[in-house]
Amino acid sequence: SLMVLIALYFLYDDSLLMSFDSDSGQPVMGKVSELENDVRYKYAKRFAWKTARKETVRLGDSIFTGSGSKATIEFKDGRSLVIQQNSLVVISNVGDQMKLDLRFGSFGGNLDGCIQVDVQGKSVDICGNKSDIEINSQGDVKVKTGTAKVADKQIKPVEKEVLTWAQDPEQNFYHSSNNRYLDLAWQSQKPYGRYRVQFSKDGKFKATETQDTTQELSLQTKNYPRKGEYFMRVQAENINGEMAAATPAVKIKFYDLVAPQILTPISKQSLEFKTDIDGDPAEPVRTTVTWEYANPAKAFQLEISKDSAFSQLVDQQEIKSKSYDTKELTPGVYFVRVRDTQKDRPWSSITQFEVKLENLKELEAPKLLTKTIKYIAPSKEAPLAKWESKSPAPKYIIETSSTPEFRPEETVQVESTGNSLPLTVTDPGKTFFRVSSVSKKGRRSPASETGTLLTRIDVPVLNPVAPISTMGKSPEDMGSPLDVNVSWSDLKIADSYEIELAEDPTFKRKIKYRAPSSVGQINVPKPGEYHWRVRGLNRQGKPITKYSKPDKINYDLKVPLSQPVLVEPLANMTLFFQKKTSPYIWLEWKPVRQATSYMLELSPDPNFSRIIYQKSVKSARHLIQQKIGNGKIYWRTQAIGNDGRMSFWSEPRLMTIWSGTNPTDRQPASKRRR
Repeated sequence: SLMVLIALYFLYDDSLLMSFDSDSGQPVMGKVSELENDVRYKYAKRFAWKTARKETVRLGDSIFTGSGSKATIEFKDGRSLVIQQNSLVVISNVGDQMKLDLRFGSFGGNLDGCIQVDVQGKSVDICGNKSDIEINSQGDVKVKTGTAKVADKQIKPVEKEVLTWAQDPEQNFYHSSNNRYLDLAWQSQKPYGRYRVQFSKDGKFKATETQDTTQELSLQTKNYPRKGEYFMRVQAENINGEMAAATPAVKIKFYDLVAPQILTPISKQSLEFKTDIDGDPAEPVRTTVTWEYANPAKAFQLEISKDSAFSQLVDQQEIKSKSYDTKELTPGVYFVRVRDTQKDRPWSSITQFEVKLENLKELEAPKLLTKTIKYIAPSKEAPLAKWESKSPAPKYIIETSSTPEFRPEETVQVESTGNSLPLTVTDPGKTFFRVSSVSKKGRRSPASETGTLLTRIDVPVLNPVAPISTMGKSPEDMGSPLDVNVSWSDLKIADSYEIELAEDPTFKRKIKYRAPSSVGQINVPKPGEYHWRVRGLNRQGKPITKYSKPDKINYDLKVPLSQPVLVEPLANMTLFFQKKTSPYIWLEWKPVRQATSYMLELSPDPNFSRIIYQKSVKSARHLIQQKIGNGKIYWRTQAIGNDGRMSFWSEPRLMTIWSGTNPTDRQPASKRRR
């Protein structure tokens, strides 16, 4: 029949068989922004329908919504329309004005401006000012909010059917396995055939958890969720079973009042606590009570008793958490229970547990971890004896002896609170040691097996002594005795040290000194180079090492440099040279103590304002090989030493130089030497 063909037309969807090109060349009107359930779409100038998605809406396109379905279209001009279930709409326009062809069903939305709707072969012009409207395929227009004009006729909003709560429902509802009635009451502006109370996880009530119905304006029901947070409303239904009105949705939280369940300790559990070597508890005798509770609680009441009737309470607490560390307990049987502190909340099941202490055990000898220790002194660390004990003790006694028999007169005892101890060694060779545990109350275990310490002592290593340099008081100062600090490597086990000092490396003529530690002081009698060495001594003053490798001590005396004394030529001497070639002139002066070089200067005036010859020389004699020129010449010299030391200039001395001719004023030789 014709109706069957029409239905098949709308139900047909070959989107899985054919590809669709949405660009039909028609102007874009908007887009499908939201859709629910069965929504189908047909592009303009096409016969087949496809399952709609968020499509671009063009002029001439069609939208179909099935049962329980709807679609929202957002137009380019900002308006949006919601196409309700079982509807068919074709997008069109008249000039610049939007036109919708509503074939069947209904749509609604916020209308700001005018729109033309074709229904049953006629056009309906609707204008609104941000009005919420709805129109069906019979041309009926409803205004929900605001006002609108239909064919220039003003339409007012339809009065909203209101359903209100007569009393506010409880926000928190407590029960035990739905044993209480939930009392609800509401008010209605007009009677309805049926009211439906609904509970849903979401505020839009897309799905309901439980529901109950009545024809009255109140309801006592046990048909509510057992626990959790839900939205609740009352829905009024007309004679066709359609929703006509509903109360505002309210939140309600359900709590199933089950008693707390104790998790630890486990019922009839025996808790055994370790003891120390005196039989006392090695740790606080207490346990942790934990429980779970299905409902929120501000606080819990906990009781621990010596009897199941809880007449011999040993602990009673109000706790905000679900865990409690008990007070210290004595050995025995205990009973514990917990409940919510709110009124009429049930106690948990009683849990029984027992506290026990380990039996006192015999003390075991410690086990040596270092049975043989090889030790070479000196070392940064002392030889370390280590042990372990199955019965940890607050104190241990370590015995050392020069013989394995540990005779009292040869044995030294030292206490330790840990499981290791640096051993004290005074002599090379073998030292024997053993360990015993001692309890807090004085119980002593047998001694461990005997350990052996093998000690070898290296010779001391001298720390170099920096060269000593002092300044003498005068050029003739020969130096005084000097105290010098010396040091060497600490042998750790030496009681004292012996130092030897000698001028010769064979130490045939030596001076001996004694030092109580690895730092000492020796007296160097005079400037010069010395040799020194050290060896370790025990408590009896006997050597326990060989002498160290010798090292040097340099005591350097620096004295002020003397003023040089000129020797040749004599003062006021005339030097005559027959040849006109460059003369060779020897200048000589007395050497100066600790001088390393000399500065020589020649000048035509006694103030040496103009220098005609200057030379740094190593010795106290110098040959001038360059031409100086005839006439009177003054010469002088200055001594220069290490560390920037220098003497005063010598007294200037005059000499006269002639070359090539006899000087007219030449004096006899006897007078020149005066």
